[in-house]
Amino acid sequence: MTNYEMPSGLRILVAALLALLCCAPGCATKSRVRYYSLNLPAAPPSVSNPNGVSIAVGRIEMAAALQDGRILYRSGKTGAGAYENDRWSEPPAAAMRDGLIRLLAASGKYRWVSQPGNSVASDYVVRGKLYEFSEIDEPALHTRASLGVEVYDHKQSRIVCQREFSQEQPVAGRKNVSDVAESLDAATQALLVQAVDAINVCLAEKQNDTASK
Repeated sequence: MTNYEMPSGLRILVAALLALLCCAPGCATKSRVRYYSLNLPAAPPSVSNPNGVSIAVGRIEMAAALQDGRILYRSGKTGAGAYENDRWSEPPAAAMRDGLIRLLAASGKYRWVSQPGNSVASDYVVRGKLYEFSEIDEPALHTRASLGVEVYDHKQSRIVCQREFSQEQPVAGRKNVSDVAESLDAATQALLVQAVDAINVCLAEKQNDTASK
């Protein structure tokens, strides 16, 4: 029996077909998605002040670009994008809300601090919006987090404080996405401290004004 040798033209055609098949969705190797999380502030025991006001920390909204969970970057003056396979394990705004609750409750200035929806209406509601949470490549690689916060007075049905905060942090290490996530984590911690300090000052002034009338 003689061995059959495939013509060279047919060999090329078969190789091309195999290459096309391996590029099809069923054969393509999917890249593994990597998840990163933000570290919440340590949760010290809540300290209640019987003479203080009560606060509910409401939803922190997010800019539209932040809502799909991918880690964002900015390039140059106008460029922007997202790392397709590098994502947050939970929305950054949710971590910020939980962080605000922990730090406000630990400050010892309030009767209680909670999320909205409990059976007793709070005196004030803290709300906010996360405007930016991304890597920036100029002038050197760093990250930026920007948060707007407002304090709503339930009794007077009006906003009594409204502030915006921004934090930038350098990206250290090998400057990969993991290092970017650590930098944004550091920016988050600093942003939470800024916001809580401002809320404390705002409500202390509000209480002093009320007491003096």
